[in-house]
Amino acid sequence: MHFLVVPPIGPGMQGPQVVNVGRILKSFVERGVLTSFDPPDTPTTEELQSLAFRLSAEIDAATFGQAIQRLLVYLQIQNGLGDQLRGSVEESTARLLNNLVQTVTGEASTAPPPDIRSSLSLSHP
Repeated sequence: MHFLVVPPIGPGMQGPQVVNVGRILKSFVERGVLTSFDPPDTPTTEELQSLAFRLSAEIDAATFGQAIQRLLVYLQIQNGLGDQLRGSVEESTARLLNNLVQTVTGEASTAPPPDIRSSLSLSHP
């Protein structure tokens, strides 16, 4: 199986892989894969909404910033990976992301991830 998300991906990185992770996280928030909790647990509904809003700017900039990192931390915790990974994408997180994408969308990709920031890059093989 080829991964949609290929590690390592971490804070400060830029490029198509970061955009891909950001778009996946945005989809997970919209579809309820990433959930909110009542205070004092996190993320609260307000925090999740704020992170989703900030996520759009990070996707546009193709930059792995704090919104992507926090959302990954919550995804890691909510899926039993713990908080020691600190929101970086290593092997187990990449596998989780790819498996969840396949489960949520019913699609698996064997192609390398495209640069999804523009439709021009999608037309190139």
